Amino acid sequence: MAIDRHSSLTPEAPETQNAPDPGAPPPLSDRDLYILQKKKFKKNGPSLAIDIGLGLIFFFVAKWTDLTIAAIFGAFAGLALIILQRFIKSVDLIGGLALFGIFILLLSAGYAIIFQDEGMIQLRTTIIGVLAGTLYLMDGVFGGTYLGQRTARYVFMPDIVPWRLSIAFGILSMTMAVLNWGVVQLVSKDIWLYYTTFGDIIVAALLFYGASLWIRVPGYDARQSPLPHTP
Repeated sequence: MAIDRHSSLTPEAPETQNAPDPGAPPPLSDRDLYILQKKKFKKNGPSLAIDIGLGLIFFFVAKWTDLTIAAIFGAFAGLALIILQRFIKSVDLIGGLALFGIFILLLSAGYAIIFQDEGMIQLRTTIIGVLAGTLYLMDGVFGGTYLGQRTARYVFMPDIVPWRLSIAFGILSMTMAVLNWGVVQLVSKDIWLYYTTFGDIIVAALLFYGASLWIRVPGYDARQSPLPHTP
């Protein structure tokens, strides 16, 4: 007797798929969300302050001397922080954004030593933006399982879909790269210095706010779905 594959089991499949996972954590309440955001900010606050401090060091040294000396000085400051972190275990000094800021300073110092050209230092944001944007876009296409998930740890929102975050960061990085190139071409070094220290942070924040309307999916919880839904 042949077995009917389209038997009465078929209508029950959607119920099985939609049944709640008894082992899944409960949905986050508003209070849980507030507590989680507060914990993330407390954990990442020192590294964020370090990143801002490194930017200010570059700004003031560049104003007093030139971009080449500022890049080299900033690189030494970043390396000193890495060494200091080995002795201070209770506070994360170089996690997340701070470590990325140190990488930028080291790259700028390399430009300064190799090319001896302030113009190359000014274009560091453009070069890094194109490189980072390409990596984020590739990660987003493949599901955001690497950069997307790791970047989401430093964003105070639990309902972020990693692949969407990667795509958004890729577009944002490319946009900031083009804007920096335009500022370098159109204005003086002093105006560019103010823009790269203060202006691009505001622009990036506004762009990220717009992107947050798309990267967040209400009800999405990375705790229940560690692997994101791919596009």
